[in-house]
Amino acid sequence: LLKQVVISLFGAFLVSDVAIAYFNLAFQLTHAAAYLLISGLGGVGLAAMSAAYSGQDRAGLAFAWRAVSKVHILLSVPLLVFVFIHAGAIINVFYTSKYGPATPLMQIFLLFNIFYLLAGGNAHQAALYVLGRQRVALIINWASLAVTAGLATLLIPNQGPLGGSTGALIAIGVGQAGAVVVQLAFAWRLLHAKYPIRFSARVLLALAPATAVAYVIHPSAWRGFPQHIGTVRIPLSLSELIISVLLFTLVLGVGLWFAKPIEHVDVDLLAQTNPRLRPILSPFASGAPSPRMLISKHPTRPVGRSDLNKISQVPTTRRPSEPTAKKPAVRLPIEPQHMEE
Repeated sequence: LLKQVVISLFGAFLVSDVAIAYFNLAFQLTHAAAYLLISGLGGVGLAAMSAAYSGQDRAGLAFAWRAVSKVHILLSVPLLVFVFIHAGAIINVFYTSKYGPATPLMQIFLLFNIFYLLAGGNAHQAALYVLGRQRVALIINWASLAVTAGLATLLIPNQGPLGGSTGALIAIGVGQAGAVVVQLAFAWRLLHAKYPIRFSARVLLALAPATAVAYVIHPSAWRGFPQHIGTVRIPLSLSELIISVLLFTLVLGVGLWFAKPIEHVDVDLLAQTNPRLRPILSPFASGAPSPRMLISKHPTRPVGRSDLNKISQVPTTRRPSEPTAKKPAVRLPIEPQHMEE
């Protein structure tokens, strides 16, 4: 919807077709990168929060909200950082060098999207829906649309560096950033839980070596850099991009393996709605793996062997001749576990 508002303003201000093409390229490539790995997590996150909130368990919802926010950050931010560094090469591979001037536009919009996902992305809106605050979420979205339209109306006619396509992307980015900050404030207040800022800091720390490698190492400068597969010539930008992806992924994987920013309890919760997330997230999780989880008032501790022993040792006064009575379901005592701030 934000994009359609901006396109309408382009027509009103008679923006050139070239500028509109650069805008579309930057917008589409950035959104494709932002949601490449988390496109299916919207339903998963909403399902996880709904399951955790069953029985009006607000503490369980808070735990699920933090877990979904962590996954958004872990799966999307590193990819956006890589795309920011290699935006020119990516445009050259997919759209040829004719669209090279769109590189700074794409990088500007990428910065706004990195902030948007570091702030939690769509996780806060899902939490508001589960809490029954749909009206609040709708008002925030309409306010974001109004801010985008107003700012775009001011920037697009500008003839300076912030006008035209650049101004349109800035307007959309500001609207998105403002919406996610307000949604975060509401979710923070309603759930009485702290946003995982330390987790974000650990992800950024693990991302630093990979970012340095991407900036410093240029595979095209290597002696013997492959430019052919048999008799087929590989475009220089494509081969360099492929090798850069492999190097970035390798260094990032090592950094995340050492930092282990996510926790196994988060993986367990998300795996209940999508089991395919477990093998992806488990190598980067800290703490002991938990085979079973209870989503209750304090859903952060797995059921241990000591809890099962307590159940088996419950005394009974049943006589041998009496039929076995069905025992009522026992709710295991769960001690609150320290959650990172």
